[in-house]
Amino acid sequence: MMIEVVEEINQSEMPKSSKVNALALLSLAHPDNGHVAITWDELARAFGQISIARTRKHMAVLQACDLIHYSSNGDGML
Repeated sequence: MMIEVVEEINQSEMPKSSKVNALALLSLAHPDNGHVAITWDELARAFGQISIARTRKHMAVLQACDLIHYSSNGDGML
């Protein structure tokens, strides 16, 4: 399953930086269900120490490409 996801990410028309971040997020995913529970700060670090605003933009790109669904529970976790 992971191989198919990596191929879908690599073949997408996302900007290169979003592809890199998609692969970084995939590396954090639970192997059985694909879920990730993480703070915005932790995700920004996983994306290479970018700002939270920039992290949100990358997440919006990933969601627009139907690669992920995410939500924030209001206490800094997503």
